[in-house]
Formats: sequence, structure tokens, C-alpha cells
Amino acid sequence: MAKVIYRKENGGWLISAATTVLLLVSLSTAGTVGPFEHLGSDLGVDRVRFKLDELTIQSTGEFIKISSSGSGTTSQYGLPELPAFSTMYQIDPGKLHQVDFTVVESHVLENVTIFPHQHPRSEEGFQYNNAFYSSVTPFPVENLTVSEPQIMRGMHLINVRIVPFVYHPNENRLEVFDEIEITVEEIGESGITDYGTMPRSRAFETLYEQLVVNYVEPLDEKFQQPSILYICGGSSESNSYFQDLVEWRHQRGYKVYTASLDETGSTANDIKDFIYNAYSRYNPPPEHVAFVGDVGGSYSVPTFYEGWGHNSYNNQCEGDQPYAELAGGDLLPEVLVGRISVRSTSHLSTVTNKIISYEKAEYLEDIQGYYERAALIGDPSSSGISTVITNEYIEEVLDAYGMEDIRTKYSGSSWSSWMRNQLSDGVLYFNYRGYVGVSGFDNSDISAANNGYMLPFATVITCGTGSFAEDNT
Repeated sequence: MAKVIYRKENGGWLISAATTVLLLVSLSTAGTVGPFEHLGSDLGVDRVRFKLDELTIQSTGEFIKISSSGSGTTSQYGLPELPAFSTMYQIDPGKLHQVDFTVVESHVLENVTIFPHQHPRSEEGFQYNNAFYSSVTPFPVENLTVSEPQIMRGMHLINVRIVPFVYHPNENRLEVFDEIEITVEEIGESGITDYGTMPRSRAFETLYEQLVVNYVEPLDEKFQQPSILYICGGSSESNSYFQDLVEWRHQRGYKVYTASLDETGSTANDIKDFIYNAYSRYNPPPEHVAFVGDVGGSYSVPTFYEGWGHNSYNNQCEGDQPYAELAGGDLLPEVLVGRISVRSTSHLSTVTNKIISYEKAEYLEDIQGYYERAALIGDPSSSGISTVITNEYIEEVLDAYGMEDIRTKYSGSSWSSWMRNQLSDGVLYFNYRGYVGVSGFDNSDISAANNGYMLPFATVITCGTGSFAEDNT
């Protein structure tokens, strides 16, 4: 069991493991995905080891809240919120599989009451299942869950999810599983004979390495030619600025396909059918699909709408992910989708020039410091300590890769001006984690930044992330 250190932070007691987090998802090595390690097969049984890394434990009134880098959580409102970890596991689609686990090492925390999972809408009130917390029923009911088989661009997978805890509410006792051994055994034939194989894709190789714990690179199989399909709204397909981008893709070795909405059809379902046919029939099949146009404006390309609205919580959420779900009836992608969210010719010229200049790195010698700078922002005022933990994890990854100038802001005031100043200085990577208002940072701050071609790769994570159709600003 890792040694733990108690410390007080922001009015709450924190417990941090003294060991360094080494097994980061973004730093996965062969056979390792986060806290999961593939040990190999023995007598027909495949084994995966799970080792629990650093935990942060914060007091919240009468409760304690447990979090861990790289984990999700249990998500039943009013019941204990505990870290949950998952990995993908590659399977033979022609076989049936049985997955079990054994606890190798554990320890117990006494006199603790685990914070209940809350609804994202505060108006729902504090969620607390009094019947459970007064019962003798341990939580969770299942520590190990396994998904139905899924497909990601021809690779057949199952998702293995572990909650390495058992909470006993009547005793206020938490059992922590420090190490678990997971076994996967083939137990029969599935009856599936049509596997739907695809040529090997370099674009998906990194995903397999980082997500699939038992992935083995097929050394004797060549990669397909890189390929991209542009779905073009309005007249963007014939626009000279867009043609410059197409030519740049050709220079980089891509097979480039383009199609206007006159060719694909004008509805989201029409476009998805077109993408599916391209994926199934083109040689090489597209790895990337990019939509040229926003939802609205001169180059409009429709999107999909789902429930779980954001902002006012009365509207549906838009998103392009369903375009990527072409096989298996699951959420895993067969192509990587993106959108050039432009509404006019001036937008298109600006964005394509930025893309080409960024990828060519033409100004590398003039702005060398920019390539070593990153800005990480975590505002806990509305969204809690997880905003900071997320950025601390990212900082560890950046530091491990040699990023020399990592700037952080996790408290205080003047959030928008601080972020604007980082953009003006020039940062290669920019991450914000907080609430939907982005701590007051908006388009005016972006317009006021004077960063020229020092363009950041930006990830802005809020409950309104990706709202390109609902929010036009």
C-alpha cells in the first residue's frame, strides 16, 4: 500500500499518496494503459493487473470526497461518488469471453462517510439517499463491469470498468483495493464469422496504443495511405482558400476526397449515409472526415442533436460524433471527425491560412519560446477541486514530455485578463477547466490578444463545450 500524506488545502484536509504517478494514459507504454498493465497469457487465461495510484481525499462538511487522476466516478445520484477506472480490451470476435477479478492487496479507511454523487443542476437540491446511508448494503453492487462487444474501425473490443472500493455505510468503512488481477478467458464460440476488417490506419494507431491494454502492433501489416474526406457546405468546395488547403493535404501525402451537400444530401442522416458508403467502398477509406462550414451562415453543414441540453438546460445538445459511429452500434468511432466552423468567405480564408501556417511551422526560428509554453487554468469556484486536479495531471504529462514553461492559474481573480495575456505571450497549448462562463473570458479577449501566428492548441472544458450550433458568438 502506498504511504499517504495528510495536508490541509482550501479549508479541507487532503490525503495524497507519496508515490509519483507514473502510469499516465498519455504516456502509455506497450501493455500499459493508465493503472492497467497487460501481463500476458498463461494456460489459456489472459491476465491484466490493476494498481491503484495516487488518491486525493478532501473533507466536505461531514463527508469525504475521493478523486484520482485519470479516473471517472460512479454516477448514481445520492449514492457514494467513488473513482472508477476503465480500459479497452481487444477480443477475438469469434469467441465468447468470461472476465473475472481477484483482489491481491487492499486496505481499509475507518470512520468515513463518502460524499454522494450530485446532479449537475444545483436547482435539483442536495442529492442524498438516506435509505442507503442507513442500510447495511455495500456499494457498489459490482466492482467489475464489462460492456457488450464494440467495434472501432475494425477492431473488436470490450470495455472493462473497475471500481476498486467497497463502502459499508452502516460501519462508515471504506475498503480500498490497491491491486487487482483481472482474468479474461475464452469460453466458447460466438457464432460471428464476418469480422469486417479494415486496412491498418496510422491515425488510429495512437488511439489503440493508449486505450487498448492488450494491443499488439501487427508488424507485418502496412499502413494505408492517409486519407481525408471534406464535406463542404455552400460553395466552399470551389473556394480558392479551401483549394489551398486541399493542395497542402496532397503535399503531405493525403488522399483527399471532397463532396458538396448537393452530392451527399442536405440532412445529417443523408450525410452520415454518404460517409458510411465512403468508409465501406473507397480505397483507401477515409480516416478523417472534416465538415467545412458551421451550422448556419453561408457554408452551413447540419449536425446531430441529442438530449442533455446545456446552458439553460432546456435546449438539445448538438454534436458531430454520430457521424463517426459507422459500425457496431456503439459510441466508438470508425473515422475521426472535425469541423471547420466558418460562416463566410472571410472566416474561411482566415482559418485555412492559420491551419496551413501552423502545420508548416514557418515561423519556428522567430518564435522559439512559444513552442515551450503552455497555460493551464482551473477555476474551482463553481465546479470544485476536480478542475485543479485535471490541470495538475495535464501538467505532469507536459513536464514528462519536456515542456519547459508551464503557466498555471488555480485561484485569485482577473481570470480573463490572465488568459488573454497568456495568448498574447504565445502558448503552444491552452487548457481551461471550469464553468460555462469560462470565468469571464470571451470573444473580446481573443480579439484583443496579439499573438500573430503563435496559435495555441486549445481545450476549453465546460458544460457548454462544443456548443457551436446553439452559441454563435
